[in-house]
Amino acid sequence: MIAASEARPAVPVARSSLRAARKAIVFVTYNGVLDPLGMSQMLAYLERLNREWRVHILSFERPDKLADVGRVRSMELRLSEQGIGWVHLRYHSRPSLPATTYDMLAGVVALRRLIAREGVGLVHARGYLPMEIASNASRRVPMLFDIRGLQAEEYVDGGVWKEGELKWRLAKRSERRFFRRASGAVVLTKAIRPYVQERFGELRRDAPPIAVIPCCVDLERFRFQPDARAKIRADLGVSDDTTVFVYSGSLGTWYLAGAMARFVRAYREETGKKAFLLWVVNNDEAIARQASLAGGLDEGSYAVRSATPDKVPEWLSAADAGLALIKPCFSKKSSSPTKYAEYLSVGLPIVISRDVGDGAEIERADGAVALGETIDDAELTRGARAIDALATRGRAFFRGVAERLFDVEKVAIPVYLSLYEKLVPR
Repeated sequence: MIAASEARPAVPVARSSLRAARKAIVFVTYNGVLDPLGMSQMLAYLERLNREWRVHILSFERPDKLADVGRVRSMELRLSEQGIGWVHLRYHSRPSLPATTYDMLAGVVALRRLIAREGVGLVHARGYLPMEIASNASRRVPMLFDIRGLQAEEYVDGGVWKEGELKWRLAKRSERRFFRRASGAVVLTKAIRPYVQERFGELRRDAPPIAVIPCCVDLERFRFQPDARAKIRADLGVSDDTTVFVYSGSLGTWYLAGAMARFVRAYREETGKKAFLLWVVNNDEAIARQASLAGGLDEGSYAVRSATPDKVPEWLSAADAGLALIKPCFSKKSSSPTKYAEYLSVGLPIVISRDVGDGAEIERADGAVALGETIDDAELTRGARAIDALATRGRAFFRGVAERLFDVEKVAIPVYLSLYEKLVPR
């Protein structure tokens, strides 16, 4: 038995005749709409796309989120008021393989029902498991493969799999099926687009449309808040003449926490200015503390905090520069960290890794200082000088970089709409 609930409009929703006449789009995601990612990345896109197309969401929600009945009901009302359909299935995590297999089969059944009932013209699959669900649910409905990251390569680069082992071979076999089935594709970076074109080429397919859409944010929500800056800095005991570096997000496999702490120390030593490292993390706070101490920062030179998604712009406003150093490897060529857009939107210059995603492009736009693959003392010193000089451009300049590169309204939505027009049959 598959547990699923659907939200239908509680009141009549005004729709343009064009939207009403179009076939529906089903957005399939293995992430939850109720998760921070769902709020910041998925809904920011889907609510805008729903102005032009009839959108349905098929998501997998974590048990603890579904247990919050008020939160679920609030989301149902939010979506129904806009005429967005929502089917949510329970996410299962253990035991790993049987749980994922069950979720996949449940998703196939739920998607087939949606396709049969809603006049679906396109399935928009966000990632590999959603594409597995989509390709098993229908052989005729067009599929948009929103690739996000390269699954097998990420597991290998992260040390979880070894190239050539059974799991890797099965993943690559599935990937090949996805490229054969996809009517179009979305990638996050220009750096990975040639790889995707080659995969389609190996199948001797006519080149389907491939769009590059980086992780964007709602610039109305992410903007500098001077009052929050003053309050948070006062609570942290940070003086006005202290340069605050912020890291926001998860820590773990890819993010170089130690290098970021060392960078703050190098900035302090090279410039002679006071420096403070603010960690705003949503997972293991111990990683941040250990990295700070190992990087040479004393207890008064850093702080570790957590924040709900709606409060992140306030915490970023307290900072003067953002940090996002990531381990360079092949799979990270496909990466577009959302924090790039978030930092720039509140007017922060950022320190990034040049060989991750399209980092070099942000560097050319003077939105970032990019460090090379080898982050030694000389590279840290060079980066410290560069960020000190770059920061003099002021918040409005970096906000402008965000508007050009990462505005969900102006950058992402027009490209998605163009893709939908190409892929959805009349």
